[in-house]
Amino acid sequence: MRRLFASAFVAGALLLASLPVAADPQKSWLDLAEDQARMGDGPGLISQAIDYAALRTAMQIEPDMIRARIKACGSCKERASLEKKLAVAERDKQALESLESFVGKVHNMDPWAAWKIGIKIRPDAVMRQPPACIALYDRAQDCAVAHDDRYAGQPGGVCHAEQHLYQLCGMGKAKPFYDYVDFLRKKERGDLVFETADGSYFYYYNVRPDMVFPTRTIEDSQSRYGVYTDNQQPGSLASLLVSGMALMGPDIELSMASDFRKPWSTIVHEDNLKVSSTARLIECNYVLAPKRIQKFKFWYRQRPAGADPAYLSSRMKDHPLLRVGAPVSTCPASLAEARAIGTIVAREELERRYGAMLKQPGASEDSGAASPEETLRRNDAAAERNRRRGR
Repeated sequence: MRRLFASAFVAGALLLASLPVAADPQKSWLDLAEDQARMGDGPGLISQAIDYAALRTAMQIEPDMIRARIKACGSCKERASLEKKLAVAERDKQALESLESFVGKVHNMDPWAAWKIGIKIRPDAVMRQPPACIALYDRAQDCAVAHDDRYAGQPGGVCHAEQHLYQLCGMGKAKPFYDYVDFLRKKERGDLVFETADGSYFYYYNVRPDMVFPTRTIEDSQSRYGVYTDNQQPGSLASLLVSGMALMGPDIELSMASDFRKPWSTIVHEDNLKVSSTARLIECNYVLAPKRIQKFKFWYRQRPAGADPAYLSSRMKDHPLLRVGAPVSTCPASLAEARAIGTIVAREELERRYGAMLKQPGASEDSGAASPEETLRRNDAAAERNRRRGR
């Protein structure tokens, strides 16, 4: 019986090694076998794959079945024999997992796709770590598969705690590991806590609805400072970002020089360039609905040189920089408060306001206020007038 079992295992292993896993790692072994059959490799391969799938399932569940029999047996006379069978079943299960992992690596199978179908491919660097760290790696991968999200371990993801614990374990740093465990306990209790990946972006948990961010003054020496909250309630602050202003504009609708014709494109470019040298912006994002936000831009703490409203109005009607909100030190606590002091204008309305000031399709950079079509029309009209005048 054991010889027959071993032969089936070897046959299954050979089948596993022969399958073209690199062709499409998202497919199961059975899917790949069916593909081979359609390509003329013979119907026998499908039945072999089914045999292997049955063998694999049996080997994976057999240890649990034997444990259940041992528990029901108590101190019966078969207990010693069952315990020997359990040891063999556990060994066979580990051999199967090791073999599949090895074959998956040889065929460059995507570890994520492999894990999703039960084949635990662990990187060599992980396998060199202590067993406790490998167990944490497995836990993080299992969590990501359970949520069907390979990026669930990133900051803010549902499996970030599992992933971060594994990383700290793998680094061999006991104090950060236990500090993070303490952080998770506080988070579970409902305390206001935060974590950060690099000191530029912070993730806050258990945020009260009336809290305002940032909780401290962000100095100019810090180029970027971001906050993400766990707020889900519509109208609450979801995230914010404090940063400098890019040369092309403050990242609001129709605020770049390339959006406009000359001379307005020159005006917008010059003013963006002048303001960007000292500007600090704060972007406040609020929850509208699940996975939908509304964004507001304000000057952070003070209005930069060159952004005086009277000066901008004298330069251009509806100057884009006028749509950046007045200076604030913190984001308004709610969407309603942000709307009361901030400005949002729909693109359609902006296009109506700017009209001919906007660059039209086909207009060259130096075409001024007239498009090529308009210039041609004017030239034709002038030629017609000269003809009538006998010139």
